[in-house]
Amino acid sequence: ALHACGVLSDVALGHAVSQGAGFVICPCCFRSNPHLRVSIPKEDNGNLDVELVTAEEFLDVDPDQYTSLKQLAELQGDIKLASKAMHTVNALRASAVDRLWQSKKGS
Repeated sequence: ALHACGVLSDVALGHAVSQGAGFVICPCCFRSNPHLRVSIPKEDNGNLDVELVTAEEFLDVDPDQYTSLKQLAELQGDIKLASKAMHTVNALRASAVDRLWQSKKGS
């Protein structure tokens, strides 16, 4: 997903994992699209389905802390701090995808 603004990055990742597809994501605009929900694989009595969750639930992060982190990622005056925040958001995304891949393999 190119130019995957804000939560759209998480939505694309959720779809990729749900479908067992490879992916490349180019995240940007970390605070955009907060209304979107992420589809994640869910097993219900042996049936594979998807569940819609918030980005914070997908990433397993406190909503208030995540809001602060996204604000820092878009900080214009301190590129070092913004870069660290961007790296942290993307590391949370990588961990979420890994967690979902592992749980999907186990089911």
